[in-house]
Amino acid sequence: MYVPPLDFRYYVNFNGSGTPATRGTPRNHASITDNGTGDWTLNFTAALPTANYAIFTSGSDVTNLSTVGPKAANVPTTTALRLLAGSTSVLADPTYVCAGCVGV
Repeated sequence: MYVPPLDFRYYVNFNGSGTPATRGTPRNHASITDNGTGDWTLNFTAALPTANYAIFTSGSDVTNLSTVGPKAANVPTTTALRLLAGSTSVLADPTYVCAGCVGV
């Protein structure tokens, strides 16, 4: 059975604590807008063909894992993705935040 390679349209690894700063070499990443504690907008360099992409995320710091995911009130667009991080109802700025989009 042939399984086609994943089409990574966007990915980034960044420091979510303090001023957001990328690590390594992100793909299709223009900038990060810091909207407050545990709340970022990830801006794409080139628009994706559709906003119907799969999103994968992770977050952690020295002692805790953080849930990271799209903000429900802000639907992903072809040019940006808004993420929240934290646990339960408390937002947090984890040291490591990773996000990506697999395209359609």
